[in-house]
Amino acid sequence: WNKLNDLWTRLVLSGIPGQELKQSLDSLYRYRKGEVDYDSLMQVWDTRWGTNVADVIADWITTRHEQYFRVKDAAIYFDRGSRRYKIEGKVMNVGNSSGIVSIECGGFLGQVQRFVCRIEPGEAKTFTLVTEQSASCINTGLSANIPAAFFFEHRDPGTLEKPWELMDEWRSIPVSEFMKNENPNEFIVDDQDAGFEVKNGNLSWFQKGRKEPPRVVGTRLQMQGDAKVWQRVIDASACGDAIRGYHYICGGSGKSTATWRANIPEPGRYRVMGKVYRIHLRPQKIVMATDLPMPETPFDDSGIIYYYTLSFGEREEKAEVSLDAELSGSSGWVLIGEYDLPAGEVSVTLSDKEVRRRKEVAIAADAVKWIKVE
Repeated sequence: WNKLNDLWTRLVLSGIPGQELKQSLDSLYRYRKGEVDYDSLMQVWDTRWGTNVADVIADWITTRHEQYFRVKDAAIYFDRGSRRYKIEGKVMNVGNSSGIVSIECGGFLGQVQRFVCRIEPGEAKTFTLVTEQSASCINTGLSANIPAAFFFEHRDPGTLEKPWELMDEWRSIPVSEFMKNENPNEFIVDDQDAGFEVKNGNLSWFQKGRKEPPRVVGTRLQMQGDAKVWQRVIDASACGDAIRGYHYICGGSGKSTATWRANIPEPGRYRVMGKVYRIHLRPQKIVMATDLPMPETPFDDSGIIYYYTLSFGEREEKAEVSLDAELSGSSGWVLIGEYDLPAGEVSVTLSDKEVRRRKEVAIAADAVKWIKVE
């Protein structure tokens, strides 16, 4: 479906009216019998729409899909007076081939309105849409982004002097504008980076010999069971470049760890922060034909503490982060501490320690960042 949807988008972007293309395809299915000569059909379409349709299809077949995107400042506003939505953000293609991003508005028993744009490698664009229907995400289609969707942050527009005019604008911007407001004194290591590693302290002798990579369980909704070893999950809200997700393990004794390493270019005082999650691991169930739905067991998510060890120079510092005190929602950045760090390699290690040994509590390892403050 994604591949066919990509072809349709390419044809529309080449200048073919979507409704006319749909009617033409419908007529082929309804009134034609037997085979339709491909070259003749391409000739008719080329003449009708002034587009080399065969070239568009050939490019679609052979493209390598090496594009992936970064998205910034993606937000949606709702004006209660005019009942209109303003959608805006910035997108940059940091891959090696051109790609298409789309935003779908409406749907679910209503008409879907699609806004699409092709972005070349190294190109950055800003977009502003004003519609009468809401949108949930930016879809990067067949890109290398996993997951392919980037969700919008809902914001309050405040008081407007006049209603927004309907519009659809995609505008190229310098890369420097896309990178604006990025802190040059901030260093992030994600769980997909080379500076990250996990160690499982609960492996048998046989498991240690196999040295298997962490299993990917899919999405957050599929996280269940007794995760005694580190596993990976895909999550659109997580940090990451092409792949957004994190590692997780159920609460344990502290034998299993996740470590982030970075090279600090200059000494100074640094604020160290970690991306944390409040996650409930549902019990794994074996479903039988006679099973009746079982009520969910209430989850006590109070008292969760993340235990960190920071290493720099010849020193080690311990830190405990209480999610009750530091985290207001289900996920976010929390302060681990501020430290005077030397230049060179530093590391942050998170253990699976959970003092109440709750197997339904997941300890998540996503990203750590160092921010130079002095």
